[in-house]
Amino acid sequence: MFVKPCHGIVTSLYSNSRLDPVEKEVVRPHWGMDYGTHSDNTIAAAASGTIRFIDNTKNGKTGFGKYVVITHSNGWETLYAHLSSITVKVGQNVGQGQKIGVKGTTGNSTGIHLHFEISKGRWTNQYTHHVNPALYIDDPDVRHLQQMLNVLGYKVTVDGLYGNEVVKVVAAYQKANKLVADGVAGRVTMAAVEKSFASVAKPTPPPKKEEIRLFKPSSPTLNTSMIDKIEKATKDKVLQDPKWLAQAKAGTLSLDDALALSVYIDGNK
Repeated sequence: MFVKPCHGIVTSLYSNSRLDPVEKEVVRPHWGMDYGTHSDNTIAAAASGTIRFIDNTKNGKTGFGKYVVITHSNGWETLYAHLSSITVKVGQNVGQGQKIGVKGTTGNSTGIHLHFEISKGRWTNQYTHHVNPALYIDDPDVRHLQQMLNVLGYKVTVDGLYGNEVVKVVAAYQKANKLVADGVAGRVTMAAVEKSFASVAKPTPPPKKEEIRLFKPSSPTLNTSMIDKIEKATKDKVLQDPKWLAQAKAGTLSLDDALALSVYIDGNK
């Protein structure tokens, strides 16, 4: 139902207990997932729906800064937070993939990113209906990560979903490469995976062309005999295509064609 709402890699996951990046010593739930900055920071509706709520203030009570809530046809809602600008209005219908704003760093934020949430029902700050967005979005960047990890010998399903399997595999890679083993493939980890992948991945060689063996009899007499045979069959209209005679005289007739022609001519005398 949902598509990725922006470009950028995952920088923080849905969690019941995450160390707050702003209040460094505070551990609290993170009821959504974050996508980092990108050359294109456009934010799009993850599914078609109606804009139910907009907060256009930079520093509101929620800590989200500027944010948007969309109600979808099945009653679920999505939230898009820390925006630098909002391009829609309350009550407006939007299509899946339609621009609704631009990533920013408003509210409690340490850098430009999108905080994205999915609620199985009306969104509230009580978070009673929230689900892990990473399990509902087939992310092309996650697919690429999964494919690279498989090449590196880490067995993981390639489905674009950043579930527990991916978290465990990423953490294993991080531990093996002396990185912070938190299971989040942020910029540092992605750069390391890309480097590891580049060192082992080899381009697939183009398929070899099937070797064609030419009709090259050891005796000139046999070669002349074959040419005469094809020439007579061509004159007698047994062979309609003059290319066979031309190939025989030029020495480019394949062995398979020479055998097939001989059988065909003998059968049509």
